Amino acid sequence: GALPAQRFWGAASMESHLTMLLLLLLLPLQHFGNCEGTSKPHSTLPMHFTQAHYNATVYENSAAKTYIGHPVKMGIYITDSLWDIKYKIISGDTENLFKAEEHVLGDFCFLRIRTKGGNTAILNREVKDHYILTVKAIEKNTNVEARAKVRVQVLDTNDLRPLFSPTSYSVSLPENTALRTSVARVSATDADIGTNGEFYYSFKDRTDMFAIHPTSGIIVLTGRL
Repeated sequence: GALPAQRFWGAASMESHLTMLLLLLLLPLQHFGNCEGTSKPHSTLPMHFTQAHYNATVYENSAAKTYIGHPVKMGIYITDSLWDIKYKIISGDTENLFKAEEHVLGDFCFLRIRTKGGNTAILNREVKDHYILTVKAIEKNTNVEARAKVRVQVLDTNDLRPLFSPTSYSVSLPENTALRTSVARVSATDADIGTNGEFYYSFKDRTDMFAIHPTSGIIVLTGRL
């Protein structure tokens, strides 16, 4: 009567041994699987800028270390806590006017571009009104790279005076020239744009003999010769 029980116990014991062997086999596989997963943390999401092209502005004659303005944030989202990102301008700045900097805040590595200091050239809109900079981001641990272009528009300031062309005028008038007669017209230009390029004509010294139109530059006779 006890034999069937022994057989049942033997079958149960065999089953438990098989279960233990399976568990022992599974544990190393899980262990190696986890190691493989953590050895490649950088391959899950590629590093990339939020946009391929950015637009930014800066005023001409800006002081050294002036940061350019931009309507959207520029940079890269940090999807791996081990990333160490550095930015560098690799083309578009032949005059060595700009410097790229990185600033990490939370999960974002901001790209900030500023004017350089020292003896570098001054931004001059009348000479060059925009720059297209290529910025390279490099992740120092894996050497993974990403690139973006930043178009920097140089904004105008009222830094130029109007210039006469020619710089001197000579007019001969007969004595009987009628009053209100147009006797000459002067011309000047200003290389600034918009309201910064607007100007008005006037005489340096007050006179009752002549009058000048403030916008056309026409000079008329207002007194008897």
